[in-house]
Amino acid sequence: MKEYTRIDTLIDKVIKISSQSGNYYMLGMGYKFLGKYQIESANDKMGSVVSFKAALENMIKAGNDYEIAAVNQNLGYSYFLTGNNEQAVYYYKVAIEQSKKLELPQIEQYSLKNLSELEEKRKIFLLHWAI
Repeated sequence: MKEYTRIDTLIDKVIKISSQSGNYYMLGMGYKFLGKYQIESANDKMGSVVSFKAALENMIKAGNDYEIAAVNQNLGYSYFLTGNNEQAVYYYKVAIEQSKKLELPQIEQYSLKNLSELEEKRKIFLLHWAI
C-alpha cells in the first residue's frame, strides 16, 4: 500500500486505469478530482483549467449531462481564479443554461452564486447579463 500514500498518486492511478480501459466517465471524474485538488491543495489554478477541460471532453464522450454541467461550472470557477473573467462568465452561463434545461438546481445555484461574486468583483450587476 506504500505506493498509495498521496491523493495525487491515487488520482493519477484513476486517470491511468480509466484511460487504458476506455472508461470515459471515470477518466472525466479523475480529471475533475485532479482539477479540484489543483485548486484546493496545490494552488495550481492554470493546471486546474487544463484538468477541467480534459474532464469536460471525457464527460461529453461519456454522455453524462449532469457531470457536463458540473464541469462547466468548475471551469468557470477556475477561470475566475485565474482572472480570466470573460471565460469564467462564458462557462458559468453554459452551466446555468444546461442546469435549467436538465432541472439541476444545485448546479444552477452554484453557478449563479459564483457569477454574482464575479460580477460583484467587477462592480457589474447580474441584470447586465439578463439572466
